[in-house]
Amino acid sequence: MKEEIEFISAKKRLFGDLYIAKTDEQAALLIIAGGGNVPRAEGWYPELQEALAEKGITSFAFDFTGVGQSEGVFSETSLITRINDAQVALSLLQENCKSKNIYVMGVSMGAPIAISLSLQNTLTSLILLVPAAYSLEARTKTFGPEFSVEIRKGWDNSPEFNNLSQFEGKIFLAYGSHDEVVPREIYEKYGTLVSDKANIYEFESIGHKFMRETDLVSQNARRGLISRLPTFILE
Repeated sequence: MKEEIEFISAKKRLFGDLYIAKTDEQAALLIIAGGGNVPRAEGWYPELQEALAEKGITSFAFDFTGVGQSEGVFSETSLITRINDAQVALSLLQENCKSKNIYVMGVSMGAPIAISLSLQNTLTSLILLVPAAYSLEARTKTFGPEFSVEIRKGWDNSPEFNNLSQFEGKIFLAYGSHDEVVPREIYEKYGTLVSDKANIYEFESIGHKFMRETDLVSQNARRGLISRLPTFILE
C-alpha cells in the first residue's frame, strides 16, 4: 500500500511516499535521493519501493526542501538543510513502521547524508549507491556557484570517511566502473574503509546516473539492484 505523507521540516511542508510492507514487516528503509532537484517520483524509486513492499520491507522516499512537491527554494538550501530534512524523515519512518531493523539508503549526495544519520541514530545498515564525498566546508554552502566552487577544492578532509569507519552495522556499497561524476578514488577510499563488513558491487560499463538512464545496460544494472537489495536487507 502506498501512502503520500506530508511532514514539516524547518517550517516547510515536505512530501514523501510511504510504501507499507504487503506481508509481515521485516525491515524498514529510508531512501535519500542524490543531488539536484529531481523529484522522488521520477526514476526508479517507485519500482524499488514496490519490490521492497512485496518482500515485507516498508520504505519511505521524500522530496527535500525546494524539490518536487516540497516547499522552499532549492537555491537557498544546503547539505545541512538536507541532513535536517532526512533526520525528520527518518523519525517519521520509525513512527510508521513496526520493525526495529532500520536501513538507510543514500544515493550520490544522499550517501554522506545517510552516513551523518548513522552518528545519532541506531541503524541496522547503510546502503551507499554511487556515494559522493564532500569537504566539511561544503556542508554550509548553498547549492549553486558557491557549492560548485567548494566541491572542486577537493574531498580529502571529508568527514564521511571517519564517520563511516565508526559505523558497526552492515554495509552495501555499489558504483559504476565508468562514473563521470564521482572520482574513482572516492569509491576506493570507501571500499577500503568497509572491506571487512560490506557487500561491494562494481557494475561494469555503468556511469553515475545509471539509475535514470534508459539504455539497456543501465536498465539491467537497476534490475540487479532491485533484486539484490531485498536479499541483502533480509539476510
